[in-house]
Amino acid sequence: MLVFRKSTRSARGWRFLAAALMTLGATSCDTPPDSRSLPPGALGPLPAVTFHLGGVPVEVEIASAPAELQQGLMYRESMPENHGMLFVYHEPLFMRFWMKNTRIPLAIAFIREDGIISNIEEMAPEPGPLDPVRFYSSRHRCLFALEMNAGWFQKHGIQAGDRIELPLDEIQRIVQRKKDKP
Repeated sequence: MLVFRKSTRSARGWRFLAAALMTLGATSCDTPPDSRSLPPGALGPLPAVTFHLGGVPVEVEIASAPAELQQGLMYRESMPENHGMLFVYHEPLFMRFWMKNTRIPLAIAFIREDGIISNIEEMAPEPGPLDPVRFYSSRHRCLFALEMNAGWFQKHGIQAGDRIELPLDEIQRIVQRKKDKP
């Protein structure tokens, strides 16, 4: 929200604001359509692995760098049915997720180090930039969190206590490539 105060410099301030808005308008027209809806600094798709989950082939992006773990699926308008994001942490921990700036409903499976699902939570979108209203937490220390479209786990009969066979070698290669990247 912009707040204007009366001052002797108000005309100069208005000219600056008008010039800034014209520049913003001119540059936003040149933005490619695919990235126009993403704010500056927003991440696009991340490297992914493909494996079977509940008998269904899924493609899962790997989030492991701090910025990726923080942003996750924020700002995305949609996600294909059998697509998701796997959050990979360096050590098991109690996890707490929110849906700030997230436009699509998601389900999250918190996965322990042994591949057992701790719990699954259905998460509602919170597309605004303000503090999130609701948090979603793991019930145990977990090493991974897997986000899929809302209802995906239930639709495929996957529940807490099930074991997920993640392609750990492929995931580790992606994580290592990110660390080695300058």
